[in-house]
Amino acid sequence: MPFAPFIGVNHHGKSIIFAAALISHEDAPTFVWVFEEFLKCMGKAPKGILTDQDRTIGKAIKQVFPGVPHRLCLWHMLQNATKALGSRKDWPKIDTLIRTAIHDLLDPDEFDEAWSHVMEEYRLSGPGWMKDAYELRRQWAPAYNRGKFWAGMSSTQRSEGMSRFFKTHVNLECGLVLFIKNYEWCMRIKAEEEKQDNYDSIDKIPRLEPDKSVLVEYVLVKSYTNEKFAEVVVERKGLMHTNVTKIDALGTV
Repeated sequence: MPFAPFIGVNHHGKSIIFAAALISHEDAPTFVWVFEEFLKCMGKAPKGILTDQDRTIGKAIKQVFPGVPHRLCLWHMLQNATKALGSRKDWPKIDTLIRTAIHDLLDPDEFDEAWSHVMEEYRLSGPGWMKDAYELRRQWAPAYNRGKFWAGMSSTQRSEGMSRFFKTHVNLECGLVLFIKNYEWCMRIKAEEEKQDNYDSIDKIPRLEPDKSVLVEYVLVKSYTNEKFAEVVVERKGLMHTNVTKIDALGTV
């Protein structure tokens, strides 16, 4: 039977397994049952759900988690673009413009304008991938997913990575009893990894550079895990390389 784990992100920025299910069929009633059982176990709905473009899963999510943001895997969207348009001679130019609209334009209006320009410029306004993707843009385009909590995720890459981890301990010839034993063994490995990361964040606090660090880092280094604090340092370094230019003034403003 297909094995369906729910993968998320822990406080160290690493993949974590929230729950898992063995499913008999990959149809809407089965997915509805899985999501309902997940909701019972967790006691509350997730802040967001990220999946591939499976319509059956999408219908089940709408039924069980109404109002919860459902995001489509950006990596799969771009792969589908290549499959649909990759045979065109002007595909390299179209690909560049698509990726620019997706990654560089984080305002919905700017994204819409850029996407519409590509469709008009290359005669892609008719039925096809460009039009279909545009109609679904609220579910996958970064411009439409700002302000919602995704723990840094925009693709199902973590889920695929966890699947590779499970495959080192489980294979198709595994019986149910052996599968459960090996699954629990995998969970213990992940629990020990997180326990070690927790210990390191207490025992091995990052050293700050007095001549470079800013005051807020002295506060956050005590509150954040080492991995999350490393992201703060990256942001601080970016700010130090930002030039501020005065372009206008209105009184004291």
